[in-house]
Amino acid sequence: MSTIASGLSSADKPRCLVPRCHQELLPAFWTDAAKQFSLVYYDDFVKQPSHYGPGVQAAFVTIDSGILDDGGLANLPDLKAVASYGVGFDHLNLRALADRSVTVTNTPGVIADATAETAVYLMLSVARRASAMAAALAAGHSTGWPGIEPGQDLLGRRLGIVGLGSVGRAVAKRCSPGGLGMHIAYHQRRRAPSDVEASLGGAEFVASLDDLAAGSDVLLLACPLTEQTRHLVDARRLTLMSPTAFLINVGRGGLVDTDALLTALRLGKIYGAGLDVTDPEPLPSGHPLLTEAVRLNVTVSPILHRLCLDNLVRALAGQPTLTPPLTPESAK
Repeated sequence: MSTIASGLSSADKPRCLVPRCHQELLPAFWTDAAKQFSLVYYDDFVKQPSHYGPGVQAAFVTIDSGILDDGGLANLPDLKAVASYGVGFDHLNLRALADRSVTVTNTPGVIADATAETAVYLMLSVARRASAMAAALAAGHSTGWPGIEPGQDLLGRRLGIVGLGSVGRAVAKRCSPGGLGMHIAYHQRRRAPSDVEASLGGAEFVASLDDLAAGSDVLLLACPLTEQTRHLVDARRLTLMSPTAFLINVGRGGLVDTDALLTALRLGKIYGAGLDVTDPEPLPSGHPLLTEAVRLNVTVSPILHRLCLDNLVRALAGQPTLTPPLTPESAK
């Protein structure tokens, strides 16, 4: 990982603004970040923006961080670099940032494999009711799990992927007949080339998302969030799914109507859910998807990636970032 000169005191380190959800993220990341930057916390910035804003050169943002709205930018006159976790960037005002000559990065393609592995982990966790089993072990039930279903096999099941981009293809590759032995189906606006379908074990294009939801044992979301895809999985589409089917979301939290998902889980309309992203993100402490996770068969994974930190360090040092900078044209 790139580093800023070691041995600097806190006063000499560049200042980096971190989002309101910083306490929910991986502690090890913030330990590394504190070695590189003097961290300015969102809550302090909001209370006294004129005091904490000047001098901040970098900002780490997530989908729901809320730092870089127009009001926030006005109080960050020295901002030079922004690193956003994830592929999406609809939460960023790229034009306003470009006008201020701020380098903006996200974490595209390079996280496709990592996200695909997370998707497989979530699928296995939900299929095998891992959260319930872990809770039983923690309660001392080491020789049996009373009241816990044995779970499902993934072999021979139908995986319906919404969005066959870099992440969707990486998931399909791992789950196809040459991997977990699942049948791959997918939905997106345009059918993928035949050679791509063949490379994924004969992936089947499904023109209707409703048909994909109704006919899949696992429905996996790996598409961007747009005005058209917000709440793509809502109460109506959840009712199309089989009670033995489950939902995996590694796309964006806003693709799913969280309230509708919670209702479907509580009523047993679907078997469970694995969420790498949520809406809101992160979920607040005490949210039912966390407190009722064992009973509802829900697995929620944490977020974060050190690539963001590397991009900030490189941008401030005038070095090329590891991922291409975003521009207003990126949104076109």
